[in-house]
Amino acid sequence: MTGAWRLAAGTVVLAGALILGACGGSDSSGPKSATTIDQGQAASIGSSVASQIGSITSGLTSFSTPAVGGFSGLGIRSLPGRLLTNKVKSYSPRIQASLAKLDTASTCNPTVSDTTDTDGDGIYDNAIVTFTGHCTEVDSASTTTVTGSVHIVDTDSPTTFFGYAVGLNALAITITDTSGTSLAIGFGGTFGVGVSAATATGTQDVQTALRVNNTLVFNDHANWAVSYTPTGGNIPNTSTQLPAGALAFNGSYSFAGDAGTTSNNWTFAIGTTTPLAYNGSCLDDTWPFDSGQLTVAISANATVGFTVDYAGCGVAGTVTAF
Repeated sequence: MTGAWRLAAGTVVLAGALILGACGGSDSSGPKSATTIDQGQAASIGSSVASQIGSITSGLTSFSTPAVGGFSGLGIRSLPGRLLTNKVKSYSPRIQASLAKLDTASTCNPTVSDTTDTDGDGIYDNAIVTFTGHCTEVDSASTTTVTGSVHIVDTDSPTTFFGYAVGLNALAITITDTSGTSLAIGFGGTFGVGVSAATATGTQDVQTALRVNNTLVFNDHANWAVSYTPTGGNIPNTSTQLPAGALAFNGSYSFAGDAGTTSNNWTFAIGTTTPLAYNGSCLDDTWPFDSGQLTVAISANATVGFTVDYAGCGVAGTVTAF
């Protein structure tokens, strides 16, 4: 089959492997809370974790923003160009490509409640960007539609020289091909960052769901915080990029798959075994660390989980089950 299903094949196969590997059968009794994990499952879930870790890191570490730019004029590059787009591309390259097209599509013109940008840093002071009814793009192969809204707040203050808070309200990107097959990814939750002279912090509490023909393939929930400490000295308030420093992540991550016949879910606690070393010049959004290790352990069985080891800018982390 062509179209949306093929475009999502990598994600569907990934989720299916997790489901079958965990359940080993055809039990439709509903999600189970898993307390074990094998190397294949760890690798798949670890890839998703690492992608989101990289995305929130890049949204925190790079804070040079244009007056207006990114995903259909959201006015905050950290949302579309960083966290959202990088999160999307790990699930479906086609949805990522559609986001890029929507940036210049004349048929995607979301409404903005207030375009005031008092400090001129490219982040609206306090605005709701509404896509429903204002963003559809049609080409020869498919129709892409964005629905929902995004709330953006500039959180700069006398002590925070770069900061924002973002709320995702039923934000969904749907691609429907000419055969009627649909692929949809939806988001809800909040995230934000703050940078001051001595430190930087980021938070994320975002739920994601992917559906094919309205059938849930998987969902996940990332709820964590990141703290950054510069290697030496303070962070200049004229910076557009954080200098070298160490980052620590703490929080939780859950993943659930459902193919209509079998399902399973995992809930993990995330901690930083060794601080992640950010070198200040890495342009890779997924693997931006020179070194460091995360430990992702199953909450109900802390002796089971996996580690993610970083070995250099642009080098895929090594995921190892334990």
